[in-house]
Parts: sequence; structure tokens; C-alpha cells
Amino acid sequence: MNKISGVYSAKGEEPVALTGVAVTGDIAGRASRVRIAQRYFNSEDKPIEVVYRFPLPEGASVSGFRVETAGRT
Repeated sequence: MNKISGVYSAKGEEPVALTGVAVTGDIAGRASRVRIAQRYFNSEDKPIEVVYRFPLPEGASVSGFRVETAGRT
């Protein structure tokens, strides 16, 4: 399995189901700001620990990261 991006179980490295994606962006000159919202679903009967992977090209940066789970941010 090619684990390029997504959410994986921290113990078994099994992927967690991606159920939705929304992408928006703005371009200003030679720069852009892109917002990606991804929704994942834990099909296990109990909470799981996960690892989030998302590759970025050289020269890119993350300006914010927010996780919402079980009604908490």
C-alpha cells in the first residue's frame, strides 16, 4: 500500500475511511492560499490513535491546522 497521504491507525497502519473533501483557494500574484477540509470516519467500536500524513511541495508551509472530534476542537 502506498501511504502518501491520509489518516492511518497509529498501531496497525491501517487507513481510516475518508468520507468527504472540500477545497477552496485564493491566488495573489505568485502566491496562493489553499484550504482543505477532510472528513474521516472511525468505523471501530472504540476511539483509536491515528497518524495524519499530508505531503507538501518544497517551498510550501502550513499556516494553520485544526482538528474537530467528538464535538471538540
